[in-house]
Formats: sequence, structure tokens, C-alpha cells
Amino acid sequence: MRLVLDASVAIKFYVPEASSERALDWLTRDLDFSVPDIFLVEVAQALLRHCREKRLTREDLDLAVGDLDQLVDVAVSSGDLIGRALSIAHDLDHRLHDCMYLALADRLGSPLLTADERLVRKVRERASDLRILSLHDPHP
Repeated sequence: MRLVLDASVAIKFYVPEASSERALDWLTRDLDFSVPDIFLVEVAQALLRHCREKRLTREDLDLAVGDLDQLVDVAVSSGDLIGRALSIAHDLDHRLHDCMYLALADRLGSPLLTADERLVRKVRERASDLRILSLHDPHP
């Protein structure tokens, strides 16, 4: 199964926080993860913040960032997604960078897996043509 992996879930693979166990459970499944190319920067920035706040060691930060390449099967250029992402962001009244993931999910016909409950709610209320999975949903 192919999923678009949101940075909000990937961070939980490396930093123990709420729902990390549920996130790690997704890694035990036979999945191919696709991401927009902004994924690495978003995850690395969040992990750097956790390192600065002493919730992650520098060594763990380096290991996590190195592991991200192994985690992702396909990274798609943001330039190829921006038009659709702008349309989705406008329709949902939501942040553009989050909608890059939705644009990729739409392009691939695959669901987006996210821990962003606000985004899940907006998509389910306003954009029935987009496929989204909450980290808190039962596994499909």
C-alpha cells in the first residue's frame, strides 16, 4: 500500500511523544511512503527543535535525519504540486505547506497519513474528494 507520509507522523518515529507508539506501528506494515520534497526540511527542522530543547541528543538527531532517506520511497518536487496545493489551501483555508502533502496524495490517489487532527477535520468536512487518514484512525 502506498501512503503519503506527513512530517507530523515521521517526527513521532524519532521523538517519544503522544501517539509515537501508534506512529511506529505503521512502520511494521508493508507500505511505500511518498512525500513532497519539503518533507526532509520539515522533519529535520522539527527534530532540530527537539534537540535544542534537550528531548533528542545531537547523535540521535544525526541518525534520524540519515534514516529519513531510507524511510521514503518517492519524493516529488514541490514545483509539480504547488498549483494543486494552492487550490486545496484556498478551499480549506489551511496552511500551504500542509496542503503540499494533500496535493501529492491527490495526484497519487493515495491517502495522506497525518497526526494533524485539525487538517483531518477540515478535509473530512470540506473536501470529500481527498483521502486522509488520521494517526488515530483504526488501521485500514
